[in-house]
Amino acid sequence: MNEAVAALNQWGVVPVLLKGAVPLFLSSSGRVPDRIMSDLDLAVETAKEGAARACLAKLGYAEVTVAGSMARPQDVGLLELRPYREIDRESPRLARRHGLRAKIPAPQSRALHWIMHDLIKEADYWRGRTDFRHLYDLARLAEQHKLDWAVLRTSLPDQSARNAFDTQLLALSHFFGVRAPAQYVRRPLVRFQHWRRVFPLYHPVLGVPLRLVGNSLWGMWRLLHGDGLGRRRPLDFGRRATSILLDGDLGSKV
Repeated sequence: MNEAVAALNQWGVVPVLLKGAVPLFLSSSGRVPDRIMSDLDLAVETAKEGAARACLAKLGYAEVTVAGSMARPQDVGLLELRPYREIDRESPRLARRHGLRAKIPAPQSRALHWIMHDLIKEADYWRGRTDFRHLYDLARLAEQHKLDWAVLRTSLPDQSARNAFDTQLLALSHFFGVRAPAQYVRRPLVRFQHWRRVFPLYHPVLGVPLRLVGNSLWGMWRLLHGDGLGRRRPLDFGRRATSILLDGDLGSKV
């Protein structure tokens, strides 16, 4: 990651680090955080995305099939480059390490990004899955910083997103003892969604129908509210729908 950040800095680009890239960049010299990662997430200003990709291409990175990702043959993971979008009121702060410059989102923004990424973008809320790696990251972040869950909740766009947010709060409380506002996590819908995510962990076979229903609901929602993939490319949509419904990883992402 330091090589990529250094190259971007030379081109006048200061990337915003996301998710696991933050503790990796801030770690003490010679010490690697105890976190398994399959990719590194960087964001840049939309106007500089083309220049950033050209810069990384000079380091041997090439586009791969995963949207926004780049890779090199000698690397075991991907580098995901995306345009930066603010999801919280507080702007990222500039951090300097070993002559490198990068921007670090505020703790509130990092927490919100993890929740929205997993439960909404990756559809864990619909599919009844739990990414324990990110849940653990959230718990540690809550320990290190005083997160205002109420403020984060009010920044969400609709009730569906708030339901997902509350469900993740209940999971944080259940598995890691994180204190969460009772008025959010005691609602019947939130408790049901939490049960739907927890039950398959202890009863993998009995949980298969729950996971299949969740995947079916997600696929239906994508068809009705998605980007029109089914209408524009029916074959691609059918392939993706089959992949979701027959997903070998129907359980939680541990």
